[in-house]
Amino acid sequence: MKKMWAALLLTAVIIMTAGVCAIAGTFDGYWDFQQDDQTEFLTTGDYDYLINNMEAAIVKYTGDADKVTIPSEINGCLVTEIGAEAFRYRKLKKVSVPGSIRRIGKQAFEYCEITDSLQLPENVTISEDAFSYAVLPSTLTIPAGATVEDCAFSYCEAMERVFIDSNVLLKGRAFGYCDDLVAAVCADGSRLEENAFEYCRGMKKAVLCGDVKTETKSFYDCGDVEVTAQAAEEYDSFKQSGPDEIVDSTPYEEEERILEIINSPSTLDGVTVTLESASALRNPETGGFTYTFSGTLENNSDEGVMQVIYTFALIDENGEEFRSFGIVYDGEDKALQPHAKAGFFHDEIKWGKQSIPAAVEIGISNVKTETELPPAHVPETGEYLYQALGDDKLANIKVEPPAELSFHVDQGGYGRTARFKEGEALDKAVELLCAIRIGEESDEWVTDNYNGIGLEWGDGSYTGISLNLSNLEYWVHTTPHTYELEHLDEFWDYCADYLKDDTVQ
Repeated sequence: MKKMWAALLLTAVIIMTAGVCAIAGTFDGYWDFQQDDQTEFLTTGDYDYLINNMEAAIVKYTGDADKVTIPSEINGCLVTEIGAEAFRYRKLKKVSVPGSIRRIGKQAFEYCEITDSLQLPENVTISEDAFSYAVLPSTLTIPAGATVEDCAFSYCEAMERVFIDSNVLLKGRAFGYCDDLVAAVCADGSRLEENAFEYCRGMKKAVLCGDVKTETKSFYDCGDVEVTAQAAEEYDSFKQSGPDEIVDSTPYEEEERILEIINSPSTLDGVTVTLESASALRNPETGGFTYTFSGTLENNSDEGVMQVIYTFALIDENGEEFRSFGIVYDGEDKALQPHAKAGFFHDEIKWGKQSIPAAVEIGISNVKTETELPPAHVPETGEYLYQALGDDKLANIKVEPPAELSFHVDQGGYGRTARFKEGEALDKAVELLCAIRIGEESDEWVTDNYNGIGLEWGDGSYTGISLNLSNLEYWVHTTPHTYELEHLDEFWDYCADYLKDDTVQ
């Protein structure tokens, strides 16, 4: 169970002076931009900037236009960097990045929607996660001389084709987990490091035009990707080609396969997993397979079993394993009793366009009993938040209040925190916290979450509650749960009057 919440700090102390601010300390994050006592903070137009030595870095985009042309110059200073999280979560149609930009910072466009056009400059460094989880145009060009760092475009599932201009370096997982990416065309002099394209399950073709350096696992665990070599001068003609000219997109006919079951039943530490049926259905539109498995778990031991991790290994027609994955049975607050059975049924398991499945092998990788993993309390609708979380100090908060209560919220990269340390303000914050109740369970889960309540007790210990401003995020063993919260708004409205920017003196 996780009871931790993360706070993203801006480590700048900003002293306002006639629209330009001197900076004490430096902005936290991943910056190449030089920051020292001469660094100035400037807000003008739709941007916040840091300025030093006649160069500028964008700290944050504050506008609301959906077509953005990033300026190359501000007040006579060259704009050379887009800082960490500067455009994060924005919904845009078009983004044009000028040639002056040398680095696009970490998470600068993470979770963005850029639906029509994305133009990047030559020789730019695109930092880790810069565009991860973004919705990008179906065709993307990485310009000549660019360096694309780890996971820069990971989970960009809308992309279908990517063109890699000359002398580009793609680092590990640069395009990891881009499920809809069908084709990559690379120009002379480019280099694809290990795992550059990883888990691109829909990939069909990679075209290497000229001297393109690849590693053994540059296309690790992609689909049945065909890697072909072409003359260097063919690259431009491929860029003018339609998708069908690069990849044969003739759809498969629908096909259902009943898979051979291997090693069933499988037994470990008194638990037996029996796979009774297994099938694979090919989607005629995508070419990918959807798997369905059903069977039973049986506890043959004399102790309750809380958790079983059982595995499926997919075997192709040549008898080689091409995919494996685990599924967790988690009793959470109730064990599988001795000599009892539980059924399982898993469908809609999709693994894209890979090898043709012929068989599945069942196995067990881990078993945990009640002794090793005691039952946990799962919050129930109607419980008060402070009573539901299984923390003794929190449950006793009305008798022994905390020495400090803090409420942190991160919005678009700017961290703000309300702190209550003594007196009526702390008493009121505790009273409103104790009024928050558990509502219905929700399917929403915010994986990148910087919001939460922190409680520091008199003995120096700490309790954290992870929130996403409307819901409680709560782990029970290995399973995440999200609950709607009643009366959270009253607590939030009270804290809002006390929020201050996070700074380091």
